[in-house]
Amino acid sequence: MTGSQDASAVPPAPNPGFKGSAEGGAVCLENLQSLLHVASDLLFVLDGEGRILEVGRQAHQSLDFPREELLGRPFADFIVPPRREEFRVALGEDPLLPMNRFPLVSRDGAPLEMELHLSRGSWDGKQALFVAARDLRERLRAEAQANLYIREIERTNRELAAAHARIDADMAKAARLHGKLLPQSHPPFPGLDLWAFYQPAERLGGDFYQILPFRNQLLVYVVDVSGHGLDGALLSLFVREWVLAYLERLGPEDRPLEPEALVGFVAEQFAREPLPEEYFLCLQVLAVDLTRGVARLANAGSHVRPLWSGPGRRARYLDCVGAPVAGLPGALHLQALRVAFCPGERILLCTDGLVEERAEGIFYGTDRLLRRFEETLTLSARQTVEAILVDFESFAGRRRGRDDLTLLCVKREA
Repeated sequence: MTGSQDASAVPPAPNPGFKGSAEGGAVCLENLQSLLHVASDLLFVLDGEGRILEVGRQAHQSLDFPREELLGRPFADFIVPPRREEFRVALGEDPLLPMNRFPLVSRDGAPLEMELHLSRGSWDGKQALFVAARDLRERLRAEAQANLYIREIERTNRELAAAHARIDADMAKAARLHGKLLPQSHPPFPGLDLWAFYQPAERLGGDFYQILPFRNQLLVYVVDVSGHGLDGALLSLFVREWVLAYLERLGPEDRPLEPEALVGFVAEQFAREPLPEEYFLCLQVLAVDLTRGVARLANAGSHVRPLWSGPGRRARYLDCVGAPVAGLPGALHLQALRVAFCPGERILLCTDGLVEERAEGIFYGTDRLLRRFEETLTLSARQTVEAILVDFESFAGRRRGRDDLTLLCVKREA
């Protein structure tokens, strides 16, 4: 066989230079004819004018024509009419275009999407054109199904993107609302220096705090709800409403605020609501009464106890512990505390996000916090909080923690 052809589809014809006998050439041709009938592609042998000399079994079966009806007919008759002239032109090109897509037509007129591979050679000693038609219908069906899946995925992605945008907008609104319910400034209270810092780990957090002057006393509390997302933020706002409801219940008489009573009231309200039980809700409360020169504290659930320091005395953690408001079964157990609060003394409340921050496998820890607090003995409340945050950033390599951060410092002015 001379010329080039698709070796995967059409076996080579006998080489014109082959010196074998006529009988041997006939055997080779017979073998080639046999191969035509076992190939999976639709195989055709055309003469120089494009008429069908031989056809494989798969070809006449797919076109639904007997082999005898195909022999001698122009191959272009089996190309869809709009493409026949284009095929005739392609046959005369030199070099021959090796591959193109031409739909064939079966007996019933149905188009068969085919990929035609063309090559020139010889057949039975004469020049011939070999055509291998590869059926594309299964591939096209698979491509159409894949395109359908892609369109469905794209549609789903658009819907998810729109839903994400809506959620993102709602989260942004919730974050702004949550931020507005936090103290926008630190209200002045005669005789006290106050400063607080709050930063959620994500857009919304489960920490919350309030600074509330109440008659001639100051009430400060810090809430820490497990989780640092929308659920924690909403639950912390429940606590805000319960605290305000508790203060409204108090009579007009000038009685000391009792933090343990406030915590007990919050625990009762939580138990009455159909709220999830899997959350830990920790609450630290500080009530400062300058008239009596005392500070009363209750710590429900936070393992970071309130810190105290005073002039000439070492900083220490106060013995103020208790079970969380919610998250553990059984009754609420509190160890409330009453301490003298003299000029120059400070109390620091913070949630556990600070001490539980890890860097290279090491926790920031309560010991480090105690040292930093002691080093700031002579500083203002704001300077104290900022010095701790600078040390935290030096430790963690960033200001934002993996958990919510809340610090609140109260210092009695000299």
